Amino acid sequence: ESIDEDEMRSFGFSKDQKSQCVQVVYCLVVNKEGLPLAYEAYRDNTAEVNTL
Repeated sequence: ESIDEDEMRSFGFSKDQKSQCVQVVYCLVVNKEGLPLAYEAYRDNTAEVNTL
């Protein structure tokens, strides 16, 4: 957890009610065995429905 904002992280709405922490959204693509295939990091307030 961090309290420092930058170009990827900023304060915003948090599902787990941690409004005092900055946020980043990570998207992880895995195969059916659960092994990672790809990942992407998104800005703080990107809706999950817009990531894949």
